[in-house]
Amino acid sequence: GAAVVERLAERDVPARAAAELTANALAAAAAVAFPPDDEREAAAPPAAAPAVLAAGRCLIAPRCRTTLGLLPGTDHLAAATQDQVVQYATALFRFPAAFRPLGVFGRLAARPHRASLVYARLAEAVLAERDGARA
Repeated sequence: GAAVVERLAERDVPARAAAELTANALAAAAAVAFPPDDEREAAAPPAAAPAVLAAGRCLIAPRCRTTLGLLPGTDHLAAATQDQVVQYATALFRFPAAFRPLGVFGRLAARPHRASLVYARLAEAVLAERDGARA
């Protein structure tokens, strides 16, 4: 994170690194980036990705083997390297209007990940399994 922030500062793009994403930081952010490990592809998006999308913020996430229904380039930006994070963040800062649809589609993509929906589906599955075991 710190190297990406440093490179963005060289381009006059405001950014800050944080150990974790807080509600206040998310509310203040126009975009949130989770820089990838340049050595290997991530297994899945960061756990905080749905929160970023639900807030309508642009998400820059590591390119992942499993996307959990997210569509890179449609509802978020997928970066394979830290260089790509810098390029995406610079473009987001310089041309925010061009990325507004990303925020809209991100909100739509986050809906199935809402806790109220996930827990309801889990409860239904547990009840169905329990009822099937009784039969």
